[in-house]
Amino acid sequence: MERNIKNERKLLFFNPLLYALARLFPNLGHKLTQRWFLVFLTITGSIVFVYALIKIISKG
Repeated sequence: MERNIKNERKLLFFNPLLYALARLFPNLGHKLTQRWFLVFLTITGSIVFVYALIKIISKG
């Protein structure tokens, strides 16, 4: 249950962010947008992963 709430919060945080990015760069080519989107996902994914690792380590 707690995990679902956390995921929903993440989605609420990231969706407006992605929407804002899409609004800021509407004129970029599709490939470029896709590439930057992948880079953005990779960076945020690694940050979330490191944060989760730190939380797990600090608990134990």
